[in-house]
Amino acid sequence: MGASLSAGQTAFAEKRVALVIGNANYALAPLTNPTNDADDLAVALKRLQFDVTEKKDLAVHDFDRALDDFIPSGQNADVALFFFSGHGVQIDKRGYLAPTDVNAESESSALRELVAIQEVVSRIENAAKVSVIILDACRTVRFRSACAASRSRRTERWCRLKGCPRFPLWGVTR
Repeated sequence: MGASLSAGQTAFAEKRVALVIGNANYALAPLTNPTNDADDLAVALKRLQFDVTEKKDLAVHDFDRALDDFIPSGQNADVALFFFSGHGVQIDKRGYLAPTDVNAESESSALRELVAIQEVVSRIENAAKVSVIILDACRTVRFRSACAASRSRRTERWCRLKGCPRFPLWGVTR
């Protein structure tokens, strides 16, 4: 037996899943828009019949758990979508997403606290037939490559780029 659609109806046979993360409540440099952006995108994706998991203001441990919980839902999905809005960081030409409680005191501790974009891409692209990754993050580049003029300051290492809020990469003293 065949099924027919009347005018105005749309068939969504695919399994569509999405993980939408909005990180705004950073201890070191709060943002205003990421949670609103996450809310708006979640609503739009639900209208498109995505099974949406929305998370806000994720600390390091919660960020890892959200990814771990999301990946199984993407197994055998036709589309898996990942959205992140918040701070992004670049260290040695590699991109990272920042959990809200990041407080890196050294480059090695930063690498333990940040979430590598490549890890997110690898995990999501292996979960579904089609993977969509949307990053709405201000990329703050490494201190020594972008803020050479400030190298002599040891007590506070901030990097300021046009349009980006001040965000410490490591070595912050308060």
